[in-house]
Amino acid sequence: MSIDPAPVDPPDGHSAPVFDRSVLYAFLGEDERALASVLQTFLSSMTESMRALQAAWALRDLAAVAKLAHRIKGAAFMSGALAMARTAQQLEQIAGSADMLSIGAATVLLEESWRALQSDPGLQGTLAGG
Repeated sequence: MSIDPAPVDPPDGHSAPVFDRSVLYAFLGEDERALASVLQTFLSSMTESMRALQAAWALRDLAAVAKLAHRIKGAAFMSGALAMARTAQQLEQIAGSADMLSIGAATVLLEESWRALQSDPGLQGTLAGG
């Protein structure tokens, strides 16, 4: 199984945004304080999940990699981190294979998505309350 070089692209050809605050608006309304609070919780949780994913991959524990990718995917989708969610979704699917090269590449892409999310101006603006 090979890895798609652009795993964050949905089938319609449009790139998934790094962060889409409208996802949180759908759940929380436009309460900027609530949005910032939920995002802080999400970021803290993702920091732990990404560390655990790195540890699982280092041990080549593919069951743990798949489980963590699933957890990351769900949390990212619910928090508006759509590019990260799509990348985690691909990792979850690939983790069931024995294709270590593709799993490793997908893990790297997920780490890159995580870094992109952390520095995203839209996310930073939401965290700042605007």
